[in-house]
Amino acid sequence: MKNLMPSCCSYNTSIFSVALVSLLLLSTAKGGTNYTITDLGVLRGTESDARGINDRGEVVGNSTSPFLYSNGQMHDLGTFGGVFAYAEGVNNLGQVVGYFRVPGDPGGPATDIDHAFLYSNGQTYDLNVLSGIDRADSSAAYGVNDRGQIVGWLDNTGFSQHAFLYSHGQMHDLGTFGGGRNSQAFGVNDHSQAVGFSNGNTSFGHAFLYSDGQIHDLGTLGGPISEAYAVNNRGQVVGFGYTVSFSQHAFLYSDGRMHDLGTLGGGYSYANAVNKHGQVVGVSATTGSFPEHAFLYTDGSMLDLNNLLLANSGWILVSATGINEAGEICGNGVHNGQNRAFLLTPIRQKR
Repeated sequence: MKNLMPSCCSYNTSIFSVALVSLLLLSTAKGGTNYTITDLGVLRGTESDARGINDRGEVVGNSTSPFLYSNGQMHDLGTFGGVFAYAEGVNNLGQVVGYFRVPGDPGGPATDIDHAFLYSNGQTYDLNVLSGIDRADSSAAYGVNDRGQIVGWLDNTGFSQHAFLYSHGQMHDLGTFGGGRNSQAFGVNDHSQAVGFSNGNTSFGHAFLYSDGQIHDLGTLGGPISEAYAVNNRGQVVGFGYTVSFSQHAFLYSDGRMHDLGTLGGGYSYANAVNKHGQVVGVSATTGSFPEHAFLYTDGSMLDLNNLLLANSGWILVSATGINEAGEICGNGVHNGQNRAFLLTPIRQKR
């Protein structure tokens, strides 16, 4: 399930009175699934961006300010007094994490800094404050599990970032590989396993799995670089890795090895999320006129989600950013020329 304040307020119905729902017919793609597609709308302006989804079908993302899409409405979470804010993850309790930007102090450091936040039950919490960390230190949160544990990164040296796991009011530094300076964490499961990337004694980063108090190097697909973005409760990890030919490919780490998921025909791909069934979603380059398409990897095959939609639907699905246990998918596409967040809901599973 990727990819932080005052009480929610319902989104501007003067712009969109209801979310636009289109029933789209299945193409002839083998092994596909029928979906309904919901345009999540916008808060203000014309664009929105989805970042994550929980098992209740609630979606978080950004449209001028962070939103939580729930019960058919987009709720504005505000910017928490900052210059701007971004929502990045949501758990099954409806808790949202992300970061907001704090203006620089005219009497001190003038640089704007980011603070990780937790939005829970209509209240916003600054993780720097909760953890007793200097407010001048930058931080960002990207994932939250159903135990309320949060992962992200913290910069408290001015020159390096370290991945953290926030648990029971404390922000725990996950460290780096030996000799490394930087690490970031993007996903966490309900067993307190966290994933991200870290560099070691070189400038190249590798995907890691943090488990049982240790940070484990997951390796690459043969090239120099890899990053991990999500982990399910089975310990399966997804992200991207470079191959020996320096192509960037989505991977699924399972059963102790990194599996190359390939592409949709183009030169690169990366995976954003994985559910308990091992279904993976992400982005891949294509050979078509539109350079990137959202994909679903299931039953050993990478499917272009656009091929599952009715022709001339008005949609181009560009990226899939989250998938829940029911197979609902959130992501971003172009709808009638506008960049919009979407929710795909399966209406018939493969037999």
